[in-house]
Amino acid sequence: MRGLVTLATAFALPSGFPQRDLIVLSAFIVVLGSLIIQGLTVRPLIRLLKLEPDNSLEAEVSRARAKMVEAGIASLRDRPGDAADAVRAEYEAMRAVAQDRTHPQADTEHDRLRIDAICAQRELLAALRRRGDISDDAFHRLEEELDWAELHASPREELELLDA
Repeated sequence: MRGLVTLATAFALPSGFPQRDLIVLSAFIVVLGSLIIQGLTVRPLIRLLKLEPDNSLEAEVSRARAKMVEAGIASLRDRPGDAADAVRAEYEAMRAVAQDRTHPQADTEHDRLRIDAICAQRELLAALRRRGDISDDAFHRLEEELDWAELHASPREELELLDA
């Protein structure tokens, strides 16, 4: 997009305009030169200025996530039973991850184990479909459930790669 207006303006000149070809060539060289020069010098300039990455968003997310996890734990404090114990344990693990200010959704062993389990479930689901044990509709519904579970277990850094 950069330089598009410059080139469009140069190309918009009527064909009989004096020195039109020189203007178009000059516009092209200026746009190309600025892209190359700026593109090659930005990284060295950042190093020279010793600019640090801005982690303020990660810190803010970490603080808010930690408060949310605390609220979840507090709501389970007086709940007895195995299910409440399991949810409390999961929230305790989430609290440890949320307190990391630089990586508020880090890759944890818990998440890696969940991803491994989801992969095994996917393999079984595909086998059930190949054998004809389940219909296409059932397959797609279960596949969607696995997709959501995998997104929940995946570290944020991996998801950002998909956005790029």
